Amino acid sequence: VFGFGLGAVAAGVGIAVMQIVGVALILGYMMRLDGMCRFSFKKLAMFGDSLKGFLRCGIPIGLQCSIFSLANIFVQGYINLHGDAVIAGSAAANSLTNYIQSVTNALAVALLTIVSQNMGAKKYGRVKRAVIVIVLFVMVIGLVMGLAIYVFGEHLLGLYVSEDDGLNYGSVIREG
Repeated sequence: VFGFGLGAVAAGVGIAVMQIVGVALILGYMMRLDGMCRFSFKKLAMFGDSLKGFLRCGIPIGLQCSIFSLANIFVQGYINLHGDAVIAGSAAANSLTNYIQSVTNALAVALLTIVSQNMGAKKYGRVKRAVIVIVLFVMVIGLVMGLAIYVFGEHLLGLYVSEDDGLNYGSVIREG
């Protein structure tokens, strides 16, 4: 990254190139497989009903993610106007909240898998139970982790920023 003198641009280009190389290697490997995991461009097809279902679910999710990302750009732009201490405090507070989000996202992916398998098996009672259990897990874990961040937040923020101003701004953002 540093050898080319491009900084962040080199990092972005490096990541993009490695993702393309990774996809090419995986596709090449899958094209040589035998059995149900074999990939073939000739057999790649999308059926109308499936496409409608994907679009019906995908478009709202895509819009939601796009709006959320756009809002984050505006919020980050506003934060950046207030100097290094505010930026450091915000980044530290966001890192702490990302821990909670990573746990809840993992549970959401687990729920997706459980629901998909049980819907396919037509075991709808299991779907309802799984949703209730996972939602309860998310609530309990979110409350416990949120409480831990609230109670020990200053110490946890200290793992990310050492300046008093950064800690102060991180605490304000964490509590806000």
